[in-house]
Amino acid sequence: MAKSGFISWSGDESRTIAENLKQLFDFVLASPQLFVASKDLKAGDVWFTEIAAQLDASDVGVII
Repeated sequence: MAKSGFISWSGDESRTIAENLKQLFDFVLASPQLFVASKDLKAGDVWFTEIAAQLDASDVGVII
């Protein structure tokens, strides 16, 4: 089973779906750590560097 993943979205509707999917997986499966930029990036983070690092570390990706 994947240990980390990256959920990619574009637009308001797909952002809502991505955030809800992350919440569902966090609730149902404790193991995978899923990254969603709108939830996991913090103020002051260098977004490009953080996203690149998360993509590099991810075992699986979901595109919405």
